[in-house]
Amino acid sequence: MRLPRIPISHMLVTLLLLHPGVGYSGEARSTTQKEIMIPTVTGLDFDKVGFFVSAPPEYRDRRYARAMNQFMKAGLSKPDQSRPTNDAIATLMLTLNTIPLDETCPGKVMYVQKLELWEKVFPARNPNIWAPSVTWSYAMPIPIIVDRVSVEQLEADLDRHIFEFIRSYKMGNPAK
Repeated sequence: MRLPRIPISHMLVTLLLLHPGVGYSGEARSTTQKEIMIPTVTGLDFDKVGFFVSAPPEYRDRRYARAMNQFMKAGLSKPDQSRPTNDAIATLMLTLNTIPLDETCPGKVMYVQKLELWEKVFPARNPNIWAPSVTWSYAMPIPIIVDRVSVEQLEADLDRHIFEFIRSYKMGNPAK
């Protein structure tokens, strides 16, 4: 019996859509008696996490302020606290970008939305080297193509992404 051939592009899209993401997205629970799922942000000192917003310059300050307000309300950041840059142990990067597709799809934009925690990772096989890596992520598996994205939609998406990070962070660091 011969199985049908599936194009590799279909397999990649399927894997991307089914992949739950790098971040921790569920309740902590035992999957076996000896295995407990732990959020990847457990033990992270949020005071040492830099925060960066990837957005067009005209929206960057507004999105940054909105996100910082949510961190403050959640007790993760003090009012008017600037995020570390040079001494940061990790960087939380929010991306809510629209990219015009005028040449390929006139009038359409590609909308990229993700929140990622980037950290230096030291491989066990060679602890003398490190590589920047995403250790937590909440993202759409693939960018979406839309006519436009309203300011209200951008803010709702920002709120959802920040909420998911705060939820995961508090799950892994209950004292915060």
